[in-house]
Formats: sequence, C-alpha cells, structure tokens
Amino acid sequence: MDRTKLSDRKTTVMLAATTRSLGNDVNDYSINILSIRRERHKLRQDISQQLKSKFNQNTPLIVHWYGKRLKYLTGKELVDRLPVIVSGFDTNQLLGVSNFISSTGEAYATAVNQLLEDWGYNI
Repeated sequence: MDRTKLSDRKTTVMLAATTRSLGNDVNDYSINILSIRRERHKLRQDISQQLKSKFNQNTPLIVHWYGKRLKYLTGKELVDRLPVIVSGFDTNQLLGVSNFISSTGEAYATAVNQLLEDWGYNI
C-alpha cells in the first residue's frame, strides 16, 4: 500500500472490503488503522535493515546533499528537506531525507553525519 500511497484509513477500508468479498468475517482479523500503521512501520524498518546489511561499505564514496524547502506532509507549513545520497563505482544509494523547521549549516552537517553513522560509516 505504500507504493500506491494509500493512507492508513483507505488501506483499512480496502482490506475490510477485500476480506468481506473473499467470504471471511472481518471481525476475525485485526484490521484497524493502528494495526496497519504499526505493520507499515515494522515493514519499513525491515526493508531499511536489509538495505543497510547489503550495502557495500568498502567502496570509496562521495556524499551528496541538497536542501530544498517543501511543504510538510500536512501541507500547512514549509520545512527544509535534506536528501543525502552517496555515489561511487556502480553505487548510488539514498541514505535518508531529514526535515528541518529552520535550517543551519550546523544542523545540516549533524544530519548528514548521523545518516552516515546509521549506515555504518564512522567519520
């Protein structure tokens, strides 16, 4: 459901409708917004761990980042987004995207360093 960008609420409705159409009782399943959100979070963590474990850290890499001011997910306020990418020989990997209410060079440096450490690069 993440790939199609369905919200937790719409996912819940879709799963309940699918369960009913297959002839099953919805009450026999844990289909609610909190369960959907919890499972999505768990799946994203698992995918992240798999990517990090498969990533080759023995290759020399170049770190790229570029701050951009975009609307927050709620669409009500602007925040600074900082995507951090590393590239090298046959390698391009997005390490993460940090959000800032107000950005400074020090905040950017801290965020980039934290992402590098999360991926196993200790600078």
